[in-house]
Amino acid sequence: MAHLKTKATTGKLPQREQWKWKLIRGLYEKEFEREQIIKLFEIIDNMMTLSAELQSSLESKIKQFEEERTMPLMSNMELRGIERGKEIGKEIGELRGIERGKEIGKEIGALENARDFVKTVLQAREHLTFAISRNA
Repeated sequence: MAHLKTKATTGKLPQREQWKWKLIRGLYEKEFEREQIIKLFEIIDNMMTLSAELQSSLESKIKQFEEERTMPLMSNMELRGIERGKEIGKEIGELRGIERGKEIGKEIGALENARDFVKTVLQAREHLTFAISRNA
């Protein structure tokens, strides 16, 4: 059916978008298994190409329809992959934060050591100046 409607709507993209929507919605309404819907959706989507604007409009319809039926086209495996990706990203961010914290700690330590050295030099200079002025 998708092939026939693709041929019939050559040069008539708004009609193609309507037919594409009817075919996709029909997959849900015939209560195909989730994996079947995903595979058939991919075939229909690749066959019945639309302009970016019409594709965006169709995707909005699909999203709204999925929300109403609570059956997104994303598989559980894809959703788990996304969640795992988020976890890995978080772990990498934490490790980078720890490393940056160590670097900053070293820099602060070096600055504190330099400050203490300057204080010691200034105190020694003060004592030396005092001793010289006493002997003079």
